[in-house]
Amino acid sequence: MSAGLIMLVWLGVVAIIITSGVMLTRSGQPFPGFLLNVHKLLDLALLIGIAVLVFRDAQVAPLSGVAMLATVFVVAAQLVGLVSGGVVSAWASAPRWVVWSHRVFSWAALAVTIWWAVLFLS
Repeated sequence: MSAGLIMLVWLGVVAIIITSGVMLTRSGQPFPGFLLNVHKLLDLALLIGIAVLVFRDAQVAPLSGVAMLATVFVVAAQLVGLVSGGVVSAWASAPRWVVWSHRVFSWAALAVTIWWAVLFLS
């Protein structure tokens, strides 16, 4: 698969995650089941895709320090976003700090994922 096609798929997945997250925020609780599952599963698919690309690239050549740091940041931000989103969706009334941490880490994860994609897919 070409780098351009991979980048297009990544952009599509990220756009769907963002759109579904905004729609979930506006819909209020209880969250619509289908939309919530699409949102969570695409985020998980993004993490799996990152792991596949990193392992594939690491077999060809060792990762630079910047690439490894970017990968650690992306995985950490995505996992915090995924876990905090799970807490928000599981609890009928999640604590405010959990809701805010999900929002902050979601946007931070987006920024670091874009940084990572530029490093890996360019």
